[in-house]
Amino acid sequence: MLRGFRTTIPGDDAADVQALLTGAELALFLRMHARDRVHAICVMRRLEHEGAASRDLLAAGLLHDIAKGNPRLWERSFFAIVESLSPRALDRIAARDGMRWRRAMWALLHHPAVGAALLSEAGSTGRVVELVAHHTERTGPRARSDSELASLITADGAC
Repeated sequence: MLRGFRTTIPGDDAADVQALLTGAELALFLRMHARDRVHAICVMRRLEHEGAASRDLLAAGLLHDIAKGNPRLWERSFFAIVESLSPRALDRIAARDGMRWRRAMWALLHHPAVGAALLSEAGSTGRVVELVAHHTERTGPRARSDSELASLITADGAC
């Protein structure tokens, strides 16, 4: 599985991204790390493949990780391991200020809320903001009752 190492975006994908996003959303998308942009396009394509995906759902697929920053590969891996073993430990490890690796943990932990705030400031629709804010809630009533959110969560996990 080397998906995370592919960082170029084919021309057709770039044109589709540009056509789908507003100028402010595109600026946020382009700030993402290259591997996150590739992942986001994969999510968008999976959502398209499922059928009648709304513009808001496709935009959320592209923008759901805009607040992750640029964590190093080992920081991403460490986050995933700690999250799977002890999510509460992340609250103790993650720090908004402090050492770089602790800031990376904080960004990864809080990227849904921070991303939603950035999108709200950028003028995204309320639905895009809502989908991004909740895209990591794999369980719970919201994920079960909101079919678009469920689709986003599934596509995110598959890419």
